[in-house]
Amino acid sequence: MKPTRRITTLIAFLLTLLTAASLTSCAPKDAKSIFNDAAAKTGSLDFIHAESDLSAKLGFGGISMELPMEMELRADNTDRENLIYHMHTKLTIPMLTSSVEFDIYSADGYMYTDIMGEKLRAPAASSLTENADDIAEAEAAINEILDEALTNAEIHEEDGKKRFTLDLPAEQIFEEFAKLNTDSESKTTLEGKRLKITVTVDGKGYIEQLDLDMTFSVSGLETDGLAALLGSSLNFTVTGSINLVDIGEEISVNLPDDLDSYEDMEEAPSLSDALGGIMM
Repeated sequence: MKPTRRITTLIAFLLTLLTAASLTSCAPKDAKSIFNDAAAKTGSLDFIHAESDLSAKLGFGGISMELPMEMELRADNTDRENLIYHMHTKLTIPMLTSSVEFDIYSADGYMYTDIMGEKLRAPAASSLTENADDIAEAEAAINEILDEALTNAEIHEEDGKKRFTLDLPAEQIFEEFAKLNTDSESKTTLEGKRLKITVTVDGKGYIEQLDLDMTFSVSGLETDGLAALLGSSLNFTVTGSINLVDIGEEISVNLPDDLDSYEDMEEAPSLSDALGGIMM
């Protein structure tokens, strides 16, 4: 997998948890109750359209480099047994004076990736029965962490919207995320340093915006090609916002006509090798 797909996958995973989590609450107006209701309401939408404006700062050998990243997610969940989505990402790389664009699709139980013409497909993580227990365990653990953070969150209201910031234990979150790794031979590891998420709930009770501030390190990278110049350990700081747009409206999700021609992989692309690709 390519380097930014690791970040993309993590952001998508966090967004999925924040829009699908099911938490309980007794207090009618605390952050936990507001989030519970908003997550359930947002998660019940048949269509999701999200746009993001993020900045990934890459640090290596005492040098830092800004990597502006734009993402758009269009999802059709009318068939609860077959989520269809298209995530497009554009990454600007100053050192290459150019941008890299790639696409991730999901349909019929498969995840398809098209990165600079390299087209691959693999069973989606949710369809891998051998990984199902790890996925369920990770989601349950993260829901418990969110529950505790929401208990301590303060609500700020403005213009009919409610906002609260979750200061999450990054190390624990990333440990749970690592359980989704399907490659037992990979030596690449992630370590969370900081993870703050500010949730904005609109006047109709939907999650409207997520502001991210997270820092993590990646170690154990192969050191050939371009990666030899960067080293085997990299630090990332990702900041910016993810906004849900066209909330409650029907949208289209366009899939390529050539998905059947994508090359099969025996297993889902390894999350631990996601910083290969462009950096190699």
